[in-house]
Amino acid sequence: MNQLQQYLFIIRRRWPVATLVFVSAVLVTTFHAIFVMKPRYRASGEMLVTPGDQAIAITNVGVSKTVNQPRSLSGGYLNTEMQIMRSKEVIQRALEIVERPISYGEFLGSFGVNVIPGTDVLRFSYTSGDPKLAVEAANSMMQSYAENNIERNRAAVRAARLFIEEQLPKAEQDVENAEQQLRAFREQYNFVSASAEAEATIDRFRSTESRIEDMQVSLAKIDAQSDQLGNLVADEIDSVEQALLRTALSQSPHTAGVMGELQQTKQAIATQLAIYREDSPQIAVLRDQERNLEQLLRQRAKQVAGIPPSESIDIDALFQIGGLQEQSVQQFYSLDNERVGLLEEISALNDVYSNYRERYRELPKLEQEERRLERKVTVAESTYAELLQQLQEVRIAEQQNIGNTRILSLASTPIDIVTPRRPRNVSLGLLLGLSAAGGAVFLLEAFDKKIKSTAAARELLGFPLLGVIPNFKKVPLFPVASGNRIGRTVPELVVREAPNSPISEAFRMLQTNLKFLSLKKRLKVIVVTSSVPREGKSTIAANLAATIAELGQRVLLVDADMRHPAQHRIWQLPNENGLSDLLTGQSPLSEVAHHVMPTLEVMPAGSKPANPVALLNSQATSNLIDYGSSNYDVMIVDTPPMAVAADASILGKIADGIVMLCRVGVADTNNLTFSKELLEQSGQNILGMVVNASLPEDDPYGYYYSYYYNYSSKPGQRQRQEASRQDQDQNQQETINQ
Repeated sequence: MNQLQQYLFIIRRRWPVATLVFVSAVLVTTFHAIFVMKPRYRASGEMLVTPGDQAIAITNVGVSKTVNQPRSLSGGYLNTEMQIMRSKEVIQRALEIVERPISYGEFLGSFGVNVIPGTDVLRFSYTSGDPKLAVEAANSMMQSYAENNIERNRAAVRAARLFIEEQLPKAEQDVENAEQQLRAFREQYNFVSASAEAEATIDRFRSTESRIEDMQVSLAKIDAQSDQLGNLVADEIDSVEQALLRTALSQSPHTAGVMGELQQTKQAIATQLAIYREDSPQIAVLRDQERNLEQLLRQRAKQVAGIPPSESIDIDALFQIGGLQEQSVQQFYSLDNERVGLLEEISALNDVYSNYRERYRELPKLEQEERRLERKVTVAESTYAELLQQLQEVRIAEQQNIGNTRILSLASTPIDIVTPRRPRNVSLGLLLGLSAAGGAVFLLEAFDKKIKSTAAARELLGFPLLGVIPNFKKVPLFPVASGNRIGRTVPELVVREAPNSPISEAFRMLQTNLKFLSLKKRLKVIVVTSSVPREGKSTIAANLAATIAELGQRVLLVDADMRHPAQHRIWQLPNENGLSDLLTGQSPLSEVAHHVMPTLEVMPAGSKPANPVALLNSQATSNLIDYGSSNYDVMIVDTPPMAVAADASILGKIADGIVMLCRVGVADTNNLTFSKELLEQSGQNILGMVVNASLPEDDPYGYYYSYYYNYSSKPGQRQRQEASRQDQDQNQQETINQ
């Protein structure tokens, strides 16, 4: 069943409630609009709101304001202003202007304001049963809002002035602090400007680097000359060190005199040897003097040269150096001294170079810090200057009328009635009625847990559908050719009393479906049960038994509902002896089974036992089931509802299957779910389900009966239908006999 059909069935089922709610809502709304609501008039005026040079907002720096720059209002600003118009302060002032006995709530409920689209114009309106009051109230609201706007703007300007006067000393102090920090920073690093210091450092850095390069060139030249002189001196003397030592001794005041005396002594020896022999006394004296001077010179030479006393010095080698060699040695020594001086100067310049380089590396950070401090000074000075300028402007604005509203048109006396609008109210009543009717139907459906259709039962239980039985009380017994229906009460044994009725055909369809189930395994014992009482299981069991008996099969109908028996009432039989008496052995089968039709016997429940469950669990019950299965074609057992007792579960285990009955409008989802769980947990053989009390107009499965009415209402159709049914019964009987 699709969704649309489901909605249509719900409307058909609930149409009395829906109609009542709909008509009530429409009548109440219409009556209220015509007879209760009084005529009301609406007066409107227009006001322009244009924020300009006096829109001042206090910020954490000073005031931020637009000077002579009108702009269009944003929706948020207009919404804020409209909320201010509805404030108690503005409305109380308007009430004072009107001088009418109107409460704040009444005035607020009748007042309205809206924006004219695409403009900065607000429309003020007031609705009242008195046209004059509507005009006065609308105009008073515009006047009250205009005065409030002026006061708010003046208050904003005054607050801005006080704020600036409070912030000005702080801003001045901020300027002084920023300047002091910048000055302290420059004094700390001993420069006027970081950028200028960077340029000077770069110049000094490059100058020092150039001097180092020049000295390194000079050092290279001195090294070359020194190497050349060293080679020259080394060819004539043992070593350059001796030449250097000779030069050092000749220049030392401690050894120069000794060397001079030693040289004179050597010259005297050379002169005397030309006159005297080596062994002469004169030569001997000079030789002694020579040895003494050499010894003295050797001691002093070690002191001058820093030679340990244990080492020896060849004094004769020192005097073998000639004048030219000595001059070369002196020149070599001079170059060496100059080289040492250059090395020391280069080392000092390298230290200076390193200092300049470190200074140069620090300068970017110093420049960054200086710029930060300079920005701080600039911002502080700018803020201070801006505050001074704004203070002058705010003082001027405070003396002026700074409202930013203007009344464009005052309200005039209205003529047309705005409420009630009867056509609109009637339309609203219809809409309200439809909504209320839909809501009522929805609530009834939501809170009603009863099964309302065959589709709902199938969806919940999930059992095969064996048959759909119409409602005995609401389905006519017979259709006639004219289309009218016979309205007499339908008997409970409709199959026996009215075999040609649509209801009887429904039971024949149920019997046919059960026969199809028995093609593989013959169904001899069938248990009929339901979920709750009053679902009509006893009536269904009785008519099903009668339908099968009409085919000539031997049928035994047993009323196993010993708590609330019904078969004796349906068949108008005595209930003194029955099933309970048979199971307890008090009565034989011949006394408890009654022939009600040629091939149908009914066994009533009998006297009410103390414990029906114990009886049904006895061996006598199993013997009865075996007897019925052996001596009858079909045995139908009417049992209590599943939610009341466990009788159906007990009998279902020893029977061939269970037929579950679900009555529309009586069975509910909770008990059906519970019954389904019991059947599944106990492992019952569920043959299928039968839906009882279905209405054709509320259930798509009931369309069969509508077709049946139309078919049977045609002339001559009833006779053909009866003949067709007899042929069908004969064919079924032949199939069973085979």
